[in-house]
Amino acid sequence: PKYVEVNGFEKQAAMPNAAKLVDFVVKLHKQGKVKLAILTSHGEFYEPFSEVIRQKKAWIEFNFPELVKFPFCATSSGADKSILASPHTLLIDDHAKNIIHFTNAGGHGIVYEDHLIEIHLIEILDFLGMKHD
Repeated sequence: PKYVEVNGFEKQAAMPNAAKLVDFVVKLHKQGKVKLAILTSHGEFYEPFSEVIRQKKAWIEFNFPELVKFPFCATSSGADKSILASPHTLLIDDHAKNIIHFTNAGGHGIVYEDHLIEIHLIEILDFLGMKHD
């Protein structure tokens, strides 16, 4: 709760290589290869939920304004992201437990680790069935 009061979600620093991933998936979207959506959770113990969501949207606007135009969906927990899982969906998330729930529900997932960005880009291409060098 204190984290919300001090605008913690809004002020959080982006991972150093996140911009590379965002650029990559936005290019894939522009090429018509993927549809993008922002999927986040407000967390069950952060309140008020509306403020958490506002801060997360503000964070996106500040760090990655090119993502503002994409659909934004907030779930109550990371595990609840799995309600959007299907054989044609790929979740990129920094929490392994969220990926486990998502893949158990029939989706695909990549646990985002900033130092593995090049591997993640290849994983995305593999998911799409695209060739890479």
